[in-house]
Amino acid sequence: MNTDGDRSIAIVGIGCRLPGGIHGPEALWRLLAEGREAPPDESVTRPWPGRLDPHDRLIEDVDAFDAGFFGIAPREADCMDPQHRLLLEVAYEALQDGGLPLVLGPHVSTGVFVGTSTEDYARVVASANRNDLLGWVGAARASAAARLSHHLRSSGPSLVLDTDRSSSLTAVHLAVRSLREGECDLALAGASNLILAAHTGTAFGAAGLLAPDGRCRFGSAAASGFARAEAVVVVALKRLRDARAANDRIYAIIAGSAVNHDAGRSDDFLTPSAQAQCAVIRRACADAGIGVHELRYIEAHGTGTPVGDRVELSALAALPRYPAALRLTGSVKSNLGHTEAAAGLVGLVKTALMLDHRRLVPTLHTRPISSAVDPEAIELVADIRPWPDSDGPPYAGVSSFGLMGTNGHVVLTALSTGWLAGPENHGRSADGQEGRQGAGHEDGPAHLIPLSARTPEALRALRSAYVHMLKAADDPPELRDIAWTAACRRDHHPFRTVLTARSLDELLAALTRDDRGGEDNGDAEALVELTRRYEAGENIDWVAAQRPGRTVRLPAHPWLHGRHWVTDEQGSPRAGACPPTASSADDQDPEAWTRAQVTAAVAQVLGHVPDASLPLSDGGITSLMGLELRQILMESTGVELDTTFVYEHPTIDAVCRHILGRRARQPGTPQLDDDLDTALAMLQQHLGPDECERLLHAELRELTEERTHEENV
Repeated sequence: MNTDGDRSIAIVGIGCRLPGGIHGPEALWRLLAEGREAPPDESVTRPWPGRLDPHDRLIEDVDAFDAGFFGIAPREADCMDPQHRLLLEVAYEALQDGGLPLVLGPHVSTGVFVGTSTEDYARVVASANRNDLLGWVGAARASAAARLSHHLRSSGPSLVLDTDRSSSLTAVHLAVRSLREGECDLALAGASNLILAAHTGTAFGAAGLLAPDGRCRFGSAAASGFARAEAVVVVALKRLRDARAANDRIYAIIAGSAVNHDAGRSDDFLTPSAQAQCAVIRRACADAGIGVHELRYIEAHGTGTPVGDRVELSALAALPRYPAALRLTGSVKSNLGHTEAAAGLVGLVKTALMLDHRRLVPTLHTRPISSAVDPEAIELVADIRPWPDSDGPPYAGVSSFGLMGTNGHVVLTALSTGWLAGPENHGRSADGQEGRQGAGHEDGPAHLIPLSARTPEALRALRSAYVHMLKAADDPPELRDIAWTAACRRDHHPFRTVLTARSLDELLAALTRDDRGGEDNGDAEALVELTRRYEAGENIDWVAAQRPGRTVRLPAHPWLHGRHWVTDEQGSPRAGACPPTASSADDQDPEAWTRAQVTAAVAQVLGHVPDASLPLSDGGITSLMGLELRQILMESTGVELDTTFVYEHPTIDAVCRHILGRRARQPGTPQLDDDLDTALAMLQQHLGPDECERLLHAELRELTEERTHEENV
């Protein structure tokens, strides 16, 4: 395999939410390495429909979402499928894990590939009588990828696909192809599987597919079915050449992938085919440029159903293997349950982490071993152990097979330099230097560590997260690498601070004291000036300002969650919103009356009232909601509004002025005081001279067009 070309794809970032409170790849690795199982959590409840199967493994707080971070109005967030909301957050966590900003710039095309196969929330929306377009868009499956592409501001490929259980691995396959073809420079391959209704589980239970004890026992004679589980997973992918050039942290390399179907090889629509499974693994290995015998480990689909296990184990036994060695295999479903549409991606993340740490982790509940396991061909990994030795690079396969017959397989390997250097050496710094420095001593050079967040509350939470990282880590990142990653591999938000430190101890002290650290210790005037400019909101060329370092994992931007779940809006707007009234303004202050109508309409549409001088788009209004706002305002004020009026008048203040002006020109409407100087001063104060000039030109053009129309008539 040529690891220097464009065919090899690097996994550079991972984000995940899994049962058992697993939040991120580090937490997942601890669970796997300790041989633990995420138990069913009977305390997890849902706003609707209440209790699900007690064996389901659920993610907590699926109604929690930081709508403000993404600029989404609360009312719109209520309508969004929780799978889409969590995908937004987990995708951003994957980007931060990889040291990649949310928006990479106009010259970087990002592709989004999402696998999902359930639309449970559509039932919730329907039960709430939300038959409007906002409810339809919020529950539409296509929104899962489209929203993510929108917030990335990327025009790269954006698609949602459903191949049942193999959906997520098929998404990875298409992402790999897109990167190889140059359609995108960064790809986010993700999957979501939330259990928001009981009907699917009821059908599985009636068919005898669910394990009575709620455990997936792959390869065991006691296998009796699977337990359903939730997962939201996203991986960030780049061409290996590009990842190396950017000095990205690399978990593992995707060397090859393939998909096929059971058609023609199975007697029944829902019966798996060993021949098709062998064929897809061979094709993936051919795509990677290796022989099947070079796969030392295969992460099996491994559901724990008697029929599925028998077919898959017979296929694995039929494949050629490494000389004088058993085929090593296992299934993450024994730890987490069956995450269905996300299952393949969960297995891929597990395998990438094993390559990253150079360890195999145990598969649980395999005893007693099934008679379908050929002891002379297959070994189920039942303990944690070093990765097996081989003559060349380590290769592993990941399988995912859909109930409807679509099979996927991905071949992974390790970056050879990282493999030889050891599990903790994930790449050199940008200047090629290695070695620890700045752990506890205060005689090193001063480093600037910029921290930023979307809100003051989030910035305080971020400081606390850094404190927790430094105190909890047995081997925390080096100070230089923290400074490099925080400055050069993070988004920079409006609320900012810069800490100065010469050691990790000094950084911890600065974080704890809530001060800037070493400013009083004789730091160079240039550092103080750089801090001042950054905290004033200036864009800093941190790559030029910082000493080169490695990209390391740092705390992600904290989420400030609100609760969002669709409710019946017929006759009862969201709390805090008052329906506008069409009462007459003749006997009232026209300006106050107009502002009351506009404010009430905005509250009804958005679910809250943003600052009157800020763009409504910052409050979460979309083109769809703009049309809804237009309709409400036309009914309440009696003024005809253009369909694009929100774009021409983007703030509450501007909308009020526009409606006041239109009412003043209507026959029989009391005329308002047209003090031009006062109006211009107010416009410039709120919008600035450029926006003021644009709006005046728009108004003059509108007046001219009306006058011309009247003369022609």
